[in-house]
Amino acid sequence: MQSLVASETKRLNEHHRKLICDSYEFMRTEANKNGLGIFIRLFAEFPHYKNIWPNFRQIPDSALISSDGLKNHAKVYMAGLQHIVESLEKDATLGEAVHRIAMTHSKWNIKKFHIESMIPELLDVLKECMGGTLPAETAYAWTTLYDIIGNLIQKMQQGSRHNS
Repeated sequence: MQSLVASETKRLNEHHRKLICDSYEFMRTEANKNGLGIFIRLFAEFPHYKNIWPNFRQIPDSALISSDGLKNHAKVYMAGLQHIVESLEKDATLGEAVHRIAMTHSKWNIKKFHIESMIPELLDVLKECMGGTLPAETAYAWTTLYDIIGNLIQKMQQGSRHNS
């Protein structure tokens, strides 16, 4: 798994890592609000995704947006994202961060397509934070990061099926 993690993280070159770091700064100042914005957009597009989280299942769709549970999850999500961004300077540190995120999400049966579904929502919020402009190369860098995480989740789940 370490060689897979290493080969995946190498897909982000130094320039792309800098683009992610620089653009994340626009989101950092209001991280909780921006994380909530990502999830509000995600659930507007995919309302059934709320069933992934056991603590969201009992909350009516109309109340989910203002729920403390969603606000707390958005805060945790942004903390995880910040940890990844802070890990971008070193391959080993980045590898550990994305591996940990992938393992956690794999346990909850999150699939690669769930991760891919978050990309447009993240990019929309990021674009808003950046004053309405999101360079294509920055969008590509973020998309690659999420693809890396999705690929690792997929491989972990395939590995666990083969080991069962």
